Amino acid sequence: MKELHAGEKCEPKIERCVYCDRVFLNKDGIRMHMHIFHQNTNKVKCNYAQCGTFLKSEEDRQKHVEEKHNLGTNAKKCVYCDEMLANDTNLCYHVNRKHKNIKIKCSYRYCRIYFKCEADRQQHLEEKHKQRENDVKCIYCNQWVRYVGEHMRTHHQHVAIRCTYSNSCCTYFKSESDRDEHIEKVHRAVKVKQKVDCIYCGKSYPKGNSIGHHIRSMHGGVAIRCSITNCAQFFLTQEDCDKHFMEIHSEKEKLKIIECPKCSFKTDIHHSLPFHMRDCHSQKEILKCTECPDSEKIYESKASLKYHMVVKHLENNVQICTHCNLSVHKYKLSVHLTSEYCSMCNINYLCKGTMREHKKWCKQKCKICGKEFIGILLLKHVIKFHQDVDIQELEWLGDMRKLKKNMKCEECKDMFYNLRALNLHVKKVHGVKKPKRPLLTCDLCKKQLTKFYLEKHMIFVHGFN
Repeated sequence: MKELHAGEKCEPKIERCVYCDRVFLNKDGIRMHMHIFHQNTNKVKCNYAQCGTFLKSEEDRQKHVEEKHNLGTNAKKCVYCDEMLANDTNLCYHVNRKHKNIKIKCSYRYCRIYFKCEADRQQHLEEKHKQRENDVKCIYCNQWVRYVGEHMRTHHQHVAIRCTYSNSCCTYFKSESDRDEHIEKVHRAVKVKQKVDCIYCGKSYPKGNSIGHHIRSMHGGVAIRCSITNCAQFFLTQEDCDKHFMEIHSEKEKLKIIECPKCSFKTDIHHSLPFHMRDCHSQKEILKCTECPDSEKIYESKASLKYHMVVKHLENNVQICTHCNLSVHKYKLSVHLTSEYCSMCNINYLCKGTMREHKKWCKQKCKICGKEFIGILLLKHVIKFHQDVDIQELEWLGDMRKLKKNMKCEECKDMFYNLRALNLHVKKVHGVKKPKRPLLTCDLCKKQLTKFYLEKHMIFVHGFN
């Protein structure tokens, strides 16, 4: 061996016969040797996958498996050929490759155990996978399974008849007549609504708010509903409601009723008591501006009231516009004084306050049909309904005759008069949302905010003066 095979790169794996100590270079040679010379001897072969070693006795085989293959607690034995596999995945691969036609697998999900006969599988199901609350009995093989659809696809795919009324119904039948009977009784049957009787006149109404409307309209009073979830009875007074509660819903152990500490309100919903306390027993503070006696405006929070006081009533921060005599915050004065041009009246207004007052009455009639329009809507009306008339000849349109569709949509190449009309078109037609507003940085703390929140940030955080 040393003389012939010393120059090879990979040393050959020597296989030795356990009966005559003869040496072979591969497993095929020793397998042929055992078949020819030791045919009558009791051959014990290693049952590990892809190992063809022969041994003298069962004890030698166990020692060989422990020393050579190091099988741990996850080792599995094939029930069909007694071959040892390292884990569950190797066992599944081995069974699907060699015993595909005779395999009997456990019908429960994630269970990778195989059996020799159906009786062993049934015994395994009763011992390991006992019937649970959500298990369903298969009508074809009488097995208790947890996932009916998967069991039908794997075991009864050709004979399973499922309900075809809706995809949400996962019921199977033995015949089509049973399926049609199920559809007529369960899905197509008209469900009778549960009715509630009025305790004052005895008239019955379907369960819902209809009986409450009946009490308000016919018996003249505020309908009080029973606070229990499944009860839909209404009453005129709280005494009648409490009497009904004591007669029907008095078992506190079953319903776990919660009582209000300030009144006789009772409920079985744990999160309804805080809403009741907020609506009935909380005194809401009315926030009004003391500096504006004529105003009836009520503010939702103290922050909004404080913002109003800072903007409107602080002498250091408020300035009066010389054009419209409105009090404007010093920080907003530069935006307020931007000039705006009215194309209908050919007048340039020096501030937003005067332009706002002008828009209230700025209307112009169409001298062709006599209808009134505001702003650019008059030009659109003339173009759409008076197509025979030349726009340049109509002197009463003023500077609107010079307006052109300069804004172009990039997707459909339609033209528009202004940016607002273009944004509305893009949002409605193409489903593209309006781009986010640009962020502005605060000069003092370098925080990035939008224009609307930057004004509040400068007033409240830095006390802008």
